[in-house]
Amino acid sequence: MKKIILFSLGGLIVLLVAGVLIGPSFIDWNAHKGRILSVIQEKTGRTAAIDGDIDLAILPAPALRVAGVRLANFDGAATPDK
Repeated sequence: MKKIILFSLGGLIVLLVAGVLIGPSFIDWNAHKGRILSVIQEKTGRTAAIDGDIDLAILPAPALRVAGVRLANFDGAATPDK
């Protein structure tokens, strides 16, 4: 009986770890652009834009890729964006 419980617990742990490592690849991170941009504006006081895609990967190495990010420059700057 103890072996069955140990194997079940081990299998559950393996499934949880696999879910954590593979799960982020199934999420559409681009759907969260609005929320991300509102936090950026709240924290910096400047408007931002994300023109490209957002991608998060855990495997083979942790990586967050955000393409086409623009942050509004300070008032009076020579160019409107950075």
